[in-house]
Amino acid sequence: LIFSQALSLISCRCCSLAIFLPPASFGDYYNTPLLTTPSNNDYTSFVNFINIRARSKQVTPEVANIIISGISSITEDIETQEILVSSIYDDEFQNIIHHCKTDEELFSQTQNLSKNYLDTQLKTKDAKIAAISASSEKNNRLIKDLEDKVARNKTELEELQKKRSEEAQKFEKKQQQICEFAEKKILPWWCLKSYIFPVTVFIIAIGFIAFIGLQFFFCDQDWNFTMQFFNWVETTTFGQEVEDYVYVIDAAFCGIVAFLLKIGLKNPFNQSKRNQEKADMIQKYIDTHDLS
Repeated sequence: LIFSQALSLISCRCCSLAIFLPPASFGDYYNTPLLTTPSNNDYTSFVNFINIRARSKQVTPEVANIIISGISSITEDIETQEILVSSIYDDEFQNIIHHCKTDEELFSQTQNLSKNYLDTQLKTKDAKIAAISASSEKNNRLIKDLEDKVARNKTELEELQKKRSEEAQKFEKKQQQICEFAEKKILPWWCLKSYIFPVTVFIIAIGFIAFIGLQFFFCDQDWNFTMQFFNWVETTTFGQEVEDYVYVIDAAFCGIVAFLLKIGLKNPFNQSKRNQEKADMIQKYIDTHDLS
């Protein structure tokens, strides 16, 4: 904007700002004084607009200069100065202008108003900082609570795992003790079944073979127990009544030996089978006596 008449320039200390206030004859047409930075004596660059209410009293350049000086003496921050300058035509500033009798009083009141504004801004910032700090502390407490909860859960989990491991070890130890006890109980029977009985059957089988062989060899020898046995049978009622008693006795002995060989003869080299039979006997003893 370019005014048709000369505008009054009011310098702002420390910031090179200027207020352009139109004369009274333009008060009805131009309500917006401008805050600008002069460049090459040309005032066409404006920084901020100041609203003027229609009922407000038009201030003189001298009064505006005092106000700007009071503001700039309190703060050198450009944004803060702009905000304070824009409030010149608010009711509070107008009251100060109306009631101040001297320039010194106006300057002092402007400083007080600027200080109050800065104090309010500082309190607002402090309140925001306090709120952020409280929120941060709350979040930190929540994080700490979560960390503590995780740590407790981890400890409880480790304790539970340790307890289960101990219980598993105790159970395993108990089962081992039960198996050892059952093994002691079945050991005589297992030895009888796995070693003594097969050896006995094998000896009986060898004896039967010798018994049959001596029926054909060394028949006239005194030590031939087979011939002595048949001579004795011949004197008994069975020998006298059964004509072929020799074949009957051989057949009977053969059947007995065959039965014993079937149930008692085991492969002495099959260790895994014997171990499995032993394990089966242990488990059967445990189940029968309800040791588990």
